[in-house]
Amino acid sequence: DAIVSRFALIVNDPTASDILADILALQSAPTEAIDDYNSVSGIAANASTAVLTYTVPVSKTLYLGRASGSGYVPAEWWVEVGGIKRDHRRSNWSNWNASFDFGDSGIKAVAGDTVKVFVMHRFLTVQDFDASIYGRLE
Repeated sequence: DAIVSRFALIVNDPTASDILADILALQSAPTEAIDDYNSVSGIAANASTAVLTYTVPVSKTLYLGRASGSGYVPAEWWVEVGGIKRDHRRSNWSNWNASFDFGDSGIKAVAGDTVKVFVMHRFLTVQDFDASIYGRLE
């Protein structure tokens, strides 16, 4: 067809139709936006707690673009993907939010991997925290 012919002409290879078919298949791969949220109440001081856990579904790949966490006291936040810590932040009295940006391509997590957003605070009373993740699922 005309598209295959033009592509073959550009790459100077008459057998380029297989390559073009792969490129078109990649371009049309269905994606699904992921925006998962969770909140946890009553977290004690000095306790590492997963505020949000997301497991990548079977036969899917997640590209994690962003994550965030929030609470009403200073805290340490970190994101793990597949059991590996990928980033670490601290919220403080002037900014209750911890934001993680993993870029346009994101962090790749394959089927069965978990994405976890953890928090730990040192305040004297139990606290409540929220977390979200955003990415695309292919």
